[in-house]
Amino acid sequence: MWILDKEIKRNPLPAAIIIVESNFRPFLIRILEYFYFYICLYLRKERAMRISLGISQMQYRFWLEYFDYSYSNSKISKCFEDPLINYNLVEWYINKYHYENLLDVSQVYTGKKNIYYSKKLLEVINQLKVG
Repeated sequence: MWILDKEIKRNPLPAAIIIVESNFRPFLIRILEYFYFYICLYLRKERAMRISLGISQMQYRFWLEYFDYSYSNSKISKCFEDPLINYNLVEWYINKYHYENLLDVSQVYTGKKNIYYSKKLLEVINQLKVG
């Protein structure tokens, strides 16, 4: 995450979300998700829109929205593993919502309040501030 040093100093939360999500979905699992995504994209487009992708594990429909629907599927897919693009995507997404604490962030990002997720975010934020 050293590529995000400037961004992390400004706002560590998006980087913390990416790190937590990357721990829940390691690279090999994400590769399998990409295969599944491309199959769904051509056979069940509505399902493809809800698949979470990239190191940020953001649903594809939000990737499209973030890029104003102006990028092709292949151009967006090249962004899935880019830390800076994922950081900006996560920051854009969470800033669309009101949150007061990490428990609220867990609800915004995962769809429900999750104490475990909130604790993991806090651990990573503290590590980022120390590093």
